[in-house]
Amino acid sequence: MPPPRRHPGVGAGADPEHLIERHTTLSAQGGCVILAGDLSSLADPEGSIARTLGGWSGAAVPPGPPGRARRSTDAAGLVLVPRPGLAQTELFLGRPGPDRRTPHGWGTYQALGLLLGGSPHARIDRVLREEKGYTYGVRAGFRPRAQGGLTVVGGAVRSDATVAALTELLQILDLTGEELGQEEVEQAANFVAMTAPGRYLTADAVADELMSLVSDDLPTDTVTRTMDQLHALTVEQAGAAWDEVRLGPDWTVIAVGDPDQVQRLADLGLGPVRTGSGPGDEPG
Repeated sequence: MPPPRRHPGVGAGADPEHLIERHTTLSAQGGCVILAGDLSSLADPEGSIARTLGGWSGAAVPPGPPGRARRSTDAAGLVLVPRPGLAQTELFLGRPGPDRRTPHGWGTYQALGLLLGGSPHARIDRVLREEKGYTYGVRAGFRPRAQGGLTVVGGAVRSDATVAALTELLQILDLTGEELGQEEVEQAANFVAMTAPGRYLTADAVADELMSLVSDDLPTDTVTRTMDQLHALTVEQAGAAWDEVRLGPDWTVIAVGDPDQVQRLADLGLGPVRTGSGPGDEPG
């Protein structure tokens, strides 16, 4: 049996000496510890942390704040990843998006994500799933970073409907802010706001959210302010927020599927066409 293929750069040449050397550069400086849950069994939580992590010394210098997310100048266009015989094509679209400091309010983009592709009743699935039968579901949303973020859309479609599905998807995503309806904006905002308590039912979820806020140097009342934005959201505000994304740089479109189907996407005029390879492929 041939040895398993190793992805270039992942674990290649690593040995105990490399790990030991790396460990000496790490420390708890600049770090944050978050405890969430029933702490009544801990007599001295702060003291426990001080006696454990407090003694961790190292040569590391606390990192500075992360810079703004940068996009490659040649990112826009179409990337084809051939996979012979696949019954479905995986489509992924990405372009720059907002972070949680956006003047439009992060709650606005949470509602937009649900409205466009956050449920079977969203705009994308109403067409691609319910009307056309191209997919079981395609999702859209926004992924914030400390500065800047991503707008992402992705899902699997029937292989024989690859071109038609992507064509329809791009048409849906080309809607203007003025085309958003008052009712759909209100329904999306209300759903996100009303289901928020369920997303913070566990201590793990609370700790995860707090760590995300601390990492991005955001105040702990960010979630509360986001809920306030959702309750007051208007269709005009949602439209202006979507137009800011829509009028930004062109999409990066990645299609993974049967070569006979994905190659036909090159005729859609989406910009430069490149052929990529997935994890596990041998280079070259």
